[in-house]
Amino acid sequence: MKKPGLLLKTSLLYTLGSILTRTLVFLATPVYIRFLSKAEYGSYSNFAAWMTIISMVSIMNLQVSVMRAKYDYEEDVFAYMKTICVVIFSFVAVIAFAFITNLTWIQNLLRMSDFQVAFLLIYLFLSPGYVIYSAYYRAQFESKKYLIVTAIYVISTVFVSLFLLMYTKNNKLNALIFGQVFAPSILGLYFLIKIFVKPGRITFEMIKSSLKIGIPMIPHLLGGSILLRSDKIMITHLVGEVETAYYAVGSNVVAILTVLSNSLNNAFVPWLTMKLNEGNNQQEIRKNFVRQVSFFGVAVLGLLLVAPEIILFMGGASYKKAVGTMVPLLLSSFFFHVYILYMNLEVHEKKTTWIGIATILAMCLNLILNYIFIPEYGFVAAAYTTLICYILVFLFHIYIVRIIGMSEVYNNNMVFLSSIVLSLSGIIIKFLFPYMFVRYVVLGALTLIGVVLSFRNRDMIKKMFSHR
Repeated sequence: MKKPGLLLKTSLLYTLGSILTRTLVFLATPVYIRFLSKAEYGSYSNFAAWMTIISMVSIMNLQVSVMRAKYDYEEDVFAYMKTICVVIFSFVAVIAFAFITNLTWIQNLLRMSDFQVAFLLIYLFLSPGYVIYSAYYRAQFESKKYLIVTAIYVISTVFVSLFLLMYTKNNKLNALIFGQVFAPSILGLYFLIKIFVKPGRITFEMIKSSLKIGIPMIPHLLGGSILLRSDKIMITHLVGEVETAYYAVGSNVVAILTVLSNSLNNAFVPWLTMKLNEGNNQQEIRKNFVRQVSFFGVAVLGLLLVAPEIILFMGGASYKKAVGTMVPLLLSSFFFHVYILYMNLEVHEKKTTWIGIATILAMCLNLILNYIFIPEYGFVAAAYTTLICYILVFLFHIYIVRIIGMSEVYNNNMVFLSSIVLSLSGIIIKFLFPYMFVRYVVLGALTLIGVVLSFRNRDMIKKMFSHR
């Protein structure tokens, strides 16, 4: 796997492929919104938030351990994949039992109907197949297969959802939920069958290893999911579905950066794991870390400059108030991306206990701040509480990496400087939102400077990306 430009190649493939497929989701979102009332879209956002939170917790981030299993188990990697499927199924079965035996209480808590709870459970049981097998493709650097599967997942979900919205006369909310769950579940079932027909026997040692990795991740995943999505849930409970709809449109813009972050990290993790296992690659790792942070920071800055127009496109003029969430949410995505890069080091070292502690503390703070400020300042307050919590988690992870002896792997000074510059830029751009001409002049100037600098330093850039 020591191919020149391996990280560059996989990063470009993951990023371009993900952007192309997710562009379809991005373009479909305004269409979804126009089929639903604000209250219905707020209810859908509530369902999607809970579905993401519970599915992430039930999977326990075990798909990431497939990267390490490639080296730990070599030829028995499919046996390990079966193991983590069984562990996930067991956990989901416990969740399903708790839901069924306390159905009324669960429905009141989640604000869901019988239909929605049923489809949530179907998704929890079947979707892990897709998640785990996608991780296998990434671990093997089979980027083309990964992108094909991702494209099928996204395109089928969007088209089934749009078809049902157009041809369902009543209850379009449930039609959209069905569309969002059906395709992922069918694809997940296919990959589950594919995993279990492969040779390989589950061992007690594999179960023990997966539980050792997964259980400490539950607090992190629960806290992280709540930290990321509790805003919508709390807005729904405290000020209503309409306010949730405004916040949801703002967070949909941030989803653009989430796609980019996931794409970059999906390419970076297998490469990072390989380099850390090889040893003596600190300079190369630091160099690629700087590229990750710099590239993502530029992307955040670019979206900040065009945020009002994206909101107008996503939701129309009636969602103009959502612009107030843009600066804190876009800055939050930067701190999220960077702390995930640090967390990769902790997961590699199998030091996951601190991850859960950091996230749970941030989650508790976010819930408290939301409870205090949302009733007073509305949905915009949730965006600022999220930013505060992500900054704290970001700082905590840098400290954790120092504790486990990995602080020299990345360039910490560059991260701090980038964070300060980007945050100050966000504050300035917020005051420029009413002045579209000025913002576009700045965007054009920055683009021109970037092109000129890239052209003048093209030989150095080419050498940097060669990995020689």
